[in-house]
Amino acid sequence: MPYRYTYLGVSALFVLAIVAFWPSYFSRLGATTWPLHLHGITATLWMLLLMAQAYAISSGRRPLHRQLGRSVFALVPLFTAGGLIVVYTMNAADSPFADVQGPRLGFVDVVATGAFAGLCYAALANRRNVHLHGGYMLATAILLIMPTVTRLHPFDYTARLLPDATGFERFDLAFNVSASFALAAVAVLYVCNRRHAAPFVAIAAISLLQWAGYYLVQDLRMWSAVMDGMTAMPILLIGTIGFLIGAAAVSLGWRAGGASWSYDPKAAW
Repeated sequence: MPYRYTYLGVSALFVLAIVAFWPSYFSRLGATTWPLHLHGITATLWMLLLMAQAYAISSGRRPLHRQLGRSVFALVPLFTAGGLIVVYTMNAADSPFADVQGPRLGFVDVVATGAFAGLCYAALANRRNVHLHGGYMLATAILLIMPTVTRLHPFDYTARLLPDATGFERFDLAFNVSASFALAAVAVLYVCNRRHAAPFVAIAAISLLQWAGYYLVQDLRMWSAVMDGMTAMPILLIGTIGFLIGAAAVSLGWRAGGASWSYDPKAAW
């Protein structure tokens, strides 16, 4: 069975995410707005689902794996709805950080939301092939590395490396480090799974697109216009669009993969 110990790696990433998002989210749940709760809860549930499914399949509990998998029909649309709503709230915020980083991080998050939907589609469409199904599901966890590592500042390394830099320049450094970590993780997965590497090639391309876009979109008036137009729309409409994207991904992926949750051992190996 491939990815036998995946749940350990995803669990470690989940713990790091809690540490990274503790100051801005987990430590102030009572003061957090509902858009952040929607995103935070769905992201947390998704990571828990990945851990539970990976453990279930590695321990031979396929019925439990399939039962847990049915939750994607509700969780994926809610996750993509929350992802777009967070982009909306970040760009609508009145702060120096939002003015400078809103469009840049908005691009990163829009790509992440669309990629998440696409990877979930591919996971369902290939659910009869254990290597590809597991690979695409695992690739969704890679999307968490950039936002997690960007917010981790052990020993305040950005200030030590760039003592005279502005806060925005230090944030750029943290983002570069996070992108490097994401691509390093993808490289390891690719080397270990060369025969079934399509999911990791896909997430590598997605990560590179996010990294490049972070620096390129700040000079594109068209993207700024897109973000301005997005913030001019009602927030519930943005959430509805995100929900429909996720719903379409799981619905089409289910149909593309056949009528059952079983997989073909010959295709898997």
